[in-house]
Amino acid sequence: QLIAAFITLVLVTPFTEELIFRGFVFAGFRRRLPFWLAALGVSALFAWIHGQWNVGLDVFVMSLVGCYLIEKTKNLWSAIFLHMLKNGVAFYLVYLYNGS
Repeated sequence: QLIAAFITLVLVTPFTEELIFRGFVFAGFRRRLPFWLAALGVSALFAWIHGQWNVGLDVFVMSLVGCYLIEKTKNLWSAIFLHMLKNGVAFYLVYLYNGS
């Protein structure tokens, strides 16, 4: 079960969410809007989709950083790896860290 959770939370979900939100939505916004307006818009949508204020604030900031990385590198993989790293740290803290 731990391996399935890892694959889902650390690999599949970041890849899928980045493909949708930064790969399609941000790219679409960016064709019509200045960078910061597109980044704020997609990040607000991404935060809202997560449904909880504490999670929403965290993913809003991560989304802004992901948008910036994509803008600078012209590569979606930079945002995907950032998201995987963030989820990997959360996975470790929630499922593996035993407090000692």
